[in-house]
Amino acid sequence: MAQTTNHLLPYQEIKNIVYTLPPLDQETEYNNENEKILDIKGLLSDLITHFFVPVSVAIVFIIVLLNYIYKISPKNIEVTFKITYPQAKVVQIAGDFTKWEPVLLTKKNGFWEINLKLKPGEYKYIYLIDGQPYIDPQKDVYEDPFGTKNSVIYI
Repeated sequence: MAQTTNHLLPYQEIKNIVYTLPPLDQETEYNNENEKILDIKGLLSDLITHFFVPVSVAIVFIIVLLNYIYKISPKNIEVTFKITYPQAKVVQIAGDFTKWEPVLLTKKNGFWEINLKLKPGEYKYIYLIDGQPYIDPQKDVYEDPFGTKNSVIYI
């Protein structure tokens, strides 16, 4: 017959172990020679001083920095592109700001126009009138090394 071993501690042994544990409200634990081995209050003080305070300061600094960057970053400005070409059937615009994908303008009282929000800067663009490229006569012209001409707007 197989012998079973009992891995449970007797009640008296458990009671002795519990009595050797420090009370929950004790801040410092001492060994048998009355030497300090665990200073909970000091540990918490060090943790607050060397971790929580620097981390809190860093978080506040990051929040202030992001707020500052948001306030000084250039805002989008509404720009109206307007061209007079009453006989056109379709007018589009393509440029840096549309990733050179044509965008349709709307016809109002003989004018073709579109309002776009752009950040300050320099933008190259071209109108497409009934599928044909058209340089804006009221803006500067930029010619690339390949001879392609585009209008330029400075915002």
